[in-house]
Amino acid sequence: MPVFLKSDGPFSMYDHSLRHIDLKNSANQLTVVDQASLAALHRYEQELVRLKELREKEKYQFIYNHELKKA
Repeated sequence: MPVFLKSDGPFSMYDHSLRHIDLKNSANQLTVVDQASLAALHRYEQELVRLKELREKEKYQFIYNHELKKA
């Protein structure tokens, strides 16, 4: 079977099983595609953390402004 028929489509890039790979023992065994996928997964997770921090700051700013209006 040709490789392109085994593809999972556009979602194959986001293989979250890579998160559970032991990088110390298998760093040399990762393919270039797996390395790129792992880097993309790390960027995605870092972006989620930054977005969460931004939303938390906005929430606290809103609460602070709301408390100022009450006083």
